[in-house]
Amino acid sequence: MARPAEGRRAASRCGVLLAASTGRALLLAAVLAGCGDARPRPRVASECPSWQAARAEQAIGPQLQAACGGCHGGATPAAGYDVSSYQGAIGVGASGGQIALPGDASSRLLKALDPATANATHAPLSKLLPQLTEWVVACKLPYGPQGVHPPGILDPLDDDFHGKLARARSYDFAYCAKCHGDDLAGGKAGKSCLGCHKDGPTGCTTCHDYPPRSGAHAVHLEGTALSRKLACEECHLVPQKWTDVGHVFRADGTLEPRGARVIFGSLAALSIAPDHRTGPPSYDPATRTCTNVYCHGGTFDDSAATARSPVWSDAAPTGRCDGCHGSGPSSHRSTRCVDCHARAIDEAGKLRGLERHIDGRISLGDEQGSCSSCHGGATSPAPPSVLAGTPAAEASIIIGAHAVHGLAGGPLGLSGSLGCGACHLVPQALDDVGHLDSAPPAEVFPAAAAAAGSLAFADGATPRWDRGAATCAGVYCHGGGTHLGKDAARTLHQVPSWTGDLAEARCGACHGIPPTTAIDDQGTRHPDVGLDRCAQCHPNTVDGFGMILVTGPPGARVSRHINGRVDTP
Repeated sequence: MARPAEGRRAASRCGVLLAASTGRALLLAAVLAGCGDARPRPRVASECPSWQAARAEQAIGPQLQAACGGCHGGATPAAGYDVSSYQGAIGVGASGGQIALPGDASSRLLKALDPATANATHAPLSKLLPQLTEWVVACKLPYGPQGVHPPGILDPLDDDFHGKLARARSYDFAYCAKCHGDDLAGGKAGKSCLGCHKDGPTGCTTCHDYPPRSGAHAVHLEGTALSRKLACEECHLVPQKWTDVGHVFRADGTLEPRGARVIFGSLAALSIAPDHRTGPPSYDPATRTCTNVYCHGGTFDDSAATARSPVWSDAAPTGRCDGCHGSGPSSHRSTRCVDCHARAIDEAGKLRGLERHIDGRISLGDEQGSCSSCHGGATSPAPPSVLAGTPAAEASIIIGAHAVHGLAGGPLGLSGSLGCGACHLVPQALDDVGHLDSAPPAEVFPAAAAAAGSLAFADGATPRWDRGAATCAGVYCHGGGTHLGKDAARTLHQVPSWTGDLAEARCGACHGIPPTTAIDDQGTRHPDVGLDRCAQCHPNTVDGFGMILVTGPPGARVSRHINGRVDTP
């Protein structure tokens, strides 16, 4: 390359030669080939247009804002592209990647204004293209007139971005303070760092927005219709000072690797009994997925859930009920959430509020932790408490004679209190087989209840329930079984109605007085024995007046009558 003076002399020689050889094509070509020393030189920094240039005609910011700010500005800028700031104009954080890249002639900003590729909206703005091309390609997106700092000092994708330079110096802010002052408010450079970083270089919002805009940060930190707002410490170690170990620096003073580390807090690790979690909560940075996280159904391990391992960067994150657990869960046969979760969910299946959702516990019924939390009341776990909108006939069957059997042993006091296990299989745990996995209505006299000691099956009885007719038959308690099943007394009523009246339970309805099968120890039948003589053979069951002996408080009454054994001296 020629020195400046030599270049000017070469250019003069070329001009003389050109003038003397006009019309001579071969000589002209030779002369042009010899003028290589006079190639146009690159633009110097002081000639580059910049976002905040001193001369108005070179200031990109005001021109873009005037031409494009009407659509690409304000609270909801079109396509999320906002030209009100330098960072917004080059498209930092924009969907689909940065809009303007230093030195890249194919940047989306330029393509949008190129007459060959612009749409009808942008075509009239193509007059901006030459200067924008110079700003992006030749000058590499400078923010202001160049001097101390290179053009890419404010471009996060540029190697000269000030954040990268600061990291390369292990965040030695004293180095920056030499020019910008100890408080970085301007100093002798007259340029304050606080204009962009209002909390200072070490403030949380300097490195990441609050909430950060990447991935699903906003969804977690701002809350949704299904979850409350979560604090940063639920997924990250939150330092008290920016220099705390594990934040920017390791214990030995070296820098931590780039990228926030996910260290789950207590909420993600919560377990709910029974816990089906297959491992501890974890985040895989390679796939950007969370697994075994309580907040996404990790403790349920429900096969009916659609997003138990959500992708952090999913453009359309799942925010439905069936993301974390099925609707209903695979362990449930019912999809009427309100039947068991009435305090959390309404009849329409909508959350009543967020305070009881994703709070570390399952809201069951009245939340007292007993069977009656979901069905029944304070004195009995039956019948189901949620009957709103249930047809009268159905409600009648649901209620039926539960109280008669469970609370006082019948209005005539003919027996002790009968537990739920007399007619149903009673679970020991919430998710036992036959409980939640069985669709309503409740199963009556299931075979498994016999093995569990159901009184209805005593003495070889084969109880049956006819829901259509609302009647029981073959039940030990109503005269079924090996012995009483042979009774031929005319007073019997051994197929009682569940929704009937007092006639369903009276002396003589389940067996004769006495039973036609009854004989004394000499083998003699006594067909004319009355109630007042029952005590002669059953003194521990009946008193001298023929009244059944029942003792104990309501709901826990006991008797030797209808207990599965014949009481004889």
